[in-house]
Amino acid sequence: MGYFSMLWYSIIKSRQLKKLQSIIEPQNNERLRFDDLIGPGADRHKEALEEYLDLCATDPNIMKLLQEYSLSQDDLCDIYLKSKIHGLGHWVNGHYAALSTIAYYESLRFYILAEQHDINAFERCEMLMQYWCGQIPQGWLNAAANQPLWTFSP
Repeated sequence: MGYFSMLWYSIIKSRQLKKLQSIIEPQNNERLRFDDLIGPGADRHKEALEEYLDLCATDPNIMKLLQEYSLSQDDLCDIYLKSKIHGLGHWVNGHYAALSTIAYYESLRFYILAEQHDINAFERCEMLMQYWCGQIPQGWLNAAANQPLWTFSP
């Protein structure tokens, strides 16, 4: 894939992700109503989440991680739900942090490796929240994940 086709793919993917994130986790004080989860809106919510997971799993970089660590789309969903519970359930800089964590290589790889190294769930999610807030520069999570002692200090 050439530079411009990769760029175009990235732009299209980002738009699709944002649209689906807004359905799965509404922003601007829109709350998921009980009916959205078990009533007529449940199908829309479930379909959006399934489409989001499909989009993540078919991304070439995410696909490499899934293969390398023997993970499935169900595992991506588990990571999203765990991340949400452990502090990434917020909109930050145009990203719903828990969902974006599974959609991008650097954040997903960091999460996987931190979990494998038994880094506390709240700690790893705190690091990821700092990343999504822009307090940790892009590339730092990859560098941290490659450190044998996992010393976290950006």
